[in-house]
This record gives sequence, structure tokens and C-alpha cells, in this order.
Amino acid sequence: MVGIIMMAHGFQRLYYGTVADFGGYLDSLGLMIGTHIAWGITLFELVGGITLAFGFFQKWISLTWLLVIVPGIFLVHLPNGWYVVGPSTGGAEYSCLMWFA
Repeated sequence: MVGIIMMAHGFQRLYYGTVADFGGYLDSLGLMIGTHIAWGITLFELVGGITLAFGFFQKWISLTWLLVIVPGIFLVHLPNGWYVVGPSTGGAEYSCLMWFA
């Protein structure tokens, strides 16, 4: 299930063309290569999610996922509080659930 959710996030960003917006947001957080990071996260979510959903390389995909989700919790979600109340502005509860899944 986690793989499908990861894949959906990456696909959504590609389908709607919001990778550059995500990169701009990461730049605004002080990450100088935000667009590159956004593309890396998006492609990892898409390819890693598919791989995880089919049961391949589960240990490595999951460990790499921690490198994405943990900084995301502290940089993006936690400043918005704990509870998820809307898209893109939600708190950390959902990301923590994905971390522990």
C-alpha cells in the first residue's frame, strides 16, 4: 500500500506539471537546488513506489524512503502542526504514519 501511495504522489506531480512548483517551494526553504531535489523525489516516488508495490527491493526502497520522508516531516509538515487539514498544507501526522508503515 505504501508503494501505491508513493507512486500516486510522483505521478500526480508529473501529470499536473507541478515539479517546478515543488522545486520553487524547496528553494524557498533554503535548499539551493530545490528543482533538482524535487525531480529526484518525484522520480523516486514514481519508480520506487512501483518497485515497492511489486515487492522488489523492499528493504532498500524503504530505507531510501526514510531519507525523503524524515526531512519532509521536519522541514515541511511539522511547522504546519500535527493534524492534516488540507492538501499541501497539512501537518505531520500522515507523513509520520507513512514513516512507520
